[in-house]
Parts: sequence; C-alpha cells; structure tokens
Amino acid sequence: MVCLVCGNPDTIEAHIVPRALYRMLAGDQQHAYEGSRFREGVKHQAKGLFDRSILCREHEAMLGKADAYGIRFLREFASEGASELNGKKWVIPNPQPDLLVRFVAACIWRRGVSSVAREGADLDLGLAEPKLRRLLFGGCGNYDPPLFLQRRQLVSQGQVLEGVMWLPGKAWGFGENTWSFFAFGCEFFMKLNPYSHPAFHPHFVANRRDPANCIDRGWGEISKVEGMVEIGANMLRSGRHTRRHRQGIEGGSDG
Repeated sequence: MVCLVCGNPDTIEAHIVPRALYRMLAGDQQHAYEGSRFREGVKHQAKGLFDRSILCREHEAMLGKADAYGIRFLREFASEGASELNGKKWVIPNPQPDLLVRFVAACIWRRGVSSVAREGADLDLGLAEPKLRRLLFGGCGNYDPPLFLQRRQLVSQGQVLEGVMWLPGKAWGFGENTWSFFAFGCEFFMKLNPYSHPAFHPHFVANRRDPANCIDRGWGEISKVEGMVEIGANMLRSGRHTRRHRQGIEGGSDG
C-alpha cells in the first residue's frame, strides 16, 4: 500500500466521500443505512467507506478545502437556493466554483482508484485518471472537466426522502466517461472526457459560475431511478424495514 500520488508507504484511512456526508445521512440516528444493487442486506454506516491504500496524510489534506466547500454546498442546497423559470431552474450560491469542481472531481477520483466496495460496478476512470490526479494534487494544466447540476426531489409512495445519497458512478446519456454523484437533492454530473457528446447545456455548467444554475426536475418516485428497485429489494431481503430511516445508497443513477 503506497500513496498513489507520491509513493509514500505511510498511508491513512482516506474516505471515498467525506465522512460528514454520512453523518448528515444519519441525522439523529447513530448511523446511516446502506444498500447495494449488487448484494443483499443492509450495512450500518457510521463513518462511510474508506481506503487505506490510496493516499498519505499530506495528499489527503490537500483535498480538505474542496471537501469542506462541497459539504457546505450540499448542506445549503435546499435552504439557500431559489426557484426560477416557473420551477424549471434552481439557483444556488457558488462563490468559489473552482472548489465545487474540485470537490466532485475528488469524490470521483477516490471512488475510481479505490478497490473498496467496487462489486459489479464499472468504475474505470480510463485516460482521465492522471488528469484528475494532476487537477487535484498539482500540475493540472488546463484540464477543467465540465460540471453539470440538477435538483431532484425524491419520494417513495408519497413520502419525501430527504436523506438519500448514491456514490459516484458512471452515468448514461451524456457521452463516454461521464459520472454522476447524488446527495441531498443535488445531482452532479461530470464529463471526464470534455469532448464527449452530447455536450452539457452551457447555462447549467457550474464551472466558473456564481450562482450555479441547476435544472429542477421536481418531484420523482425513487423507484424510477435506475437500479433503485434492485437496491430496495436487496435491502428488504435482510429482514429489516428501513423506510423510516435516512438511507445512504450505493449504486448507479439513471443519468
């Protein structure tokens, strides 16, 4: 086990996504609940997924500022945003847009390089991996992967679901090597290949934009999200009923 940036063998427990997001999912519970489309059962998550084989302390710390910004952005996404265009657009303050790009890029990079909980998912970063690494840890050149945002409010049989997250994974419909990451009503899409088609609508690209404009998809049944029926079925097969709890969910999105 060595740091993937510098080769230092003294690695630490690096979280795939910030631990604070799992605490937000748990709310007043001791832990969040995690399910997968690739396995049966429910996992209790108090600290989230971490990997001891990817980063040393120095390079983990280099992601701290972006992680803190992303956490604050998600905490304020519902309360600080404003609806425009008759409910078709959600506008949210984004005073440091470069940090938001770095936050999403960091979550995707850690997910892609980690061997933890990959199960049956395609998490290959391909030719974008060294570009992301340079973006996050220095020598990034002009790599600026487009970041597209949308607001999704999820319900299950009429019950509002406020605490739902799925980990970064490949998205469909936006071209080769596009990833999505959803948490607390905000869905991030990032094109690791900026030239893939179709392109993001420029009005909803968050790079260098304050405030950020999000497509507002309104309310939607979680069962319509690709993979969520399988995840829910796998969670129920554990014999535990989880609807009353906040849920941390790993799996794909419907992109």
